[in-house]
Amino acid sequence: MTPWPIRFFRGIIASVLIVLLHQTNVVGQTETTQPPPTSEAANVEAPETLISMSEKRRLAIEAAFENLRHRKFGIRQVATQHLANAGISVLPELERRALGSDVDFQNNCIGIISAIGREEQSLDPAVAALERLSNDPTFDSAGKALEELSQLKKHQTNRAIRLLKESGVSVSQNNSRGQVYSINNLSQDEQCKHLKHFPYLSFLTINGNGLTDACIKSISKVPNLNTLYLNSTAISPKGIAEMKSFPNLAQLTLAGNISAAHIEALTHVPQLSSVQLYTPVGDEELIAAAKLKVSQLTFAKLKPSAKTAEIMQSVNASKLQLTFYSLKDSDLKWLSGSKTPSLIISISSSKALTDDGIRFLENANITRLSLSQTGITAEAMKHIGSLKKLQSLSITSSPIDDESLNYLSNLEDLTSLRLQDTNVTGDGMATLKEKLSRLRSMFPNPTPKKPGK
Repeated sequence: MTPWPIRFFRGIIASVLIVLLHQTNVVGQTETTQPPPTSEAANVEAPETLISMSEKRRLAIEAAFENLRHRKFGIRQVATQHLANAGISVLPELERRALGSDVDFQNNCIGIISAIGREEQSLDPAVAALERLSNDPTFDSAGKALEELSQLKKHQTNRAIRLLKESGVSVSQNNSRGQVYSINNLSQDEQCKHLKHFPYLSFLTINGNGLTDACIKSISKVPNLNTLYLNSTAISPKGIAEMKSFPNLAQLTLAGNISAAHIEALTHVPQLSSVQLYTPVGDEELIAAAKLKVSQLTFAKLKPSAKTAEIMQSVNASKLQLTFYSLKDSDLKWLSGSKTPSLIISISSSKALTDDGIRFLENANITRLSLSQTGITAEAMKHIGSLKKLQSLSITSSPIDDESLNYLSNLEDLTSLRLQDTNVTGDGMATLKEKLSRLRSMFPNPTPKKPGK
């Protein structure tokens, strides 16, 4: 057995060795995980390198501008390519230097601006630069700038068409020239920003509450817009009033949730000739519409009331187009006193409307009348026959017959007669046609005369 003093000293020595070994491992790990020291010189040299690269680039650009004047064509070509490759960053300098130079140098700069504009991210800035140059009366190469501008604008138009179609918008173009004349189903303000690229656009429909007054500002940049259809948008009455800046807007349709304030705002849009309201129209909306100085008003969902006749007396429009559903006889009473020069009336799905209701039409200046799925009988033809200005008549799903057509024989202006799902025959139509020389469009077709008769 080992004496205890020896065992004691062995334990002390082992403990010391363990401590020393642990310290060595810790130091080794620390040295391994620490990043290598960075010299102070390296920290100083990095920005100097960047500055040097920037300076080299600036000198190369400057040399390229100088070489644009070189007598050798090859050197000028290399300089042109170098500046074109530099891209959007040199556009301001190209524009600035072009203004104070000879014609050849100006043309070179214009060509490079145009080449840079072929890249999509540089297209709009390049167009802006060429617009400024082409509009400068002191710039000798304004004509050249205008030519290149025309080409870049075609690229803008094509890009706008592509982006709109990708977002689900319908774009119609003229087959021969490719000009955009109609756009349907714009639904976001962002889409409206592309409209400025379509100078020949004449017809536009926009739908949805993603459209605000910002869209109106975009539309104002379309000079030839003639017809505009707004459906369930978030455009405010103030935005509607801003349509006064649309110089050629003649026809406007408002559908969806339209208030009287929206309609009254149209009094600030004097260039309008026709307004169509595909929205419920009560007394308040009708009063607002009566103030409009337009030649034609369309009410697709007019709700007649006891005040309708009185309000209608103040309507300025010379032509009214009215569409009714689910009418009863008394709903037409206001028409008996109408002084409107021309009325177009369509009534459907109104089984409660009888011959007595048609009687209220007798003194109205109706030029077109359509009656579908009503409760009228052959007796109603007596009242219809008194409409001396009637040019077009359509009746569907009614028991009228050949004999009742005799009531129409004095309608000298009648040119179109369509009687579907009735008891009228081709023989009856043939007899009526002999009495009305202007009658051309007929259904059912009149029975042809037999030879020799």
